[in-house]
Amino acid sequence: MAGVADSTPDRNRLTDRSDLAERSRLGGASVLLAAGAFVLFAGAPGIAAAAALLAVWVALPATYAFALGNVALAALVGSGSLVELAVVEACLLGVLLAPAGRLAAPGRPVVVAAGGAAAGAALAWATSQGALGLGTAGLAVVAATGLGGYGLHRYQLVTLDSAGGGDE
Repeated sequence: MAGVADSTPDRNRLTDRSDLAERSRLGGASVLLAAGAFVLFAGAPGIAAAAALLAVWVALPATYAFALGNVALAALVGSGSLVELAVVEACLLGVLLAPAGRLAAPGRPVVVAAGGAAAGAALAWATSQGALGLGTAGLAVVAATGLGGYGLHRYQLVTLDSAGGGDE
């Protein structure tokens, strides 16, 4: 189906494809706040993490900066207070969601991502308070990842119009 032109509007496509490499103000503010939080909460090692986060955000897509930020968060602020973790994670979520602002209809992806982040934060909080054991929390994360991956797979099948066809 490589030669088929898609004439239907898709609200998840970027509204202007000429600015794919351009970074948004929300993304810039979020990455600067995350870098500042690393420096503030982690001290001298946070400077290296902040520099790496900024470099990755400038050079690569936002998902890479989000992933690197979470690795740095686990390494540097892993034993920090819940407030510190929440501040850095909120800034990193802003980095991840900033490109959605250029979508024609950014509401649904932002709500799904924010809901997932809230569920993850609730799971982390319950585990840190001793309400859940580490094994139970790990199983919940694995189950949520599996269900989310399957949901994305089904969504892709529906958007590509290949769901339900048994003749292929």
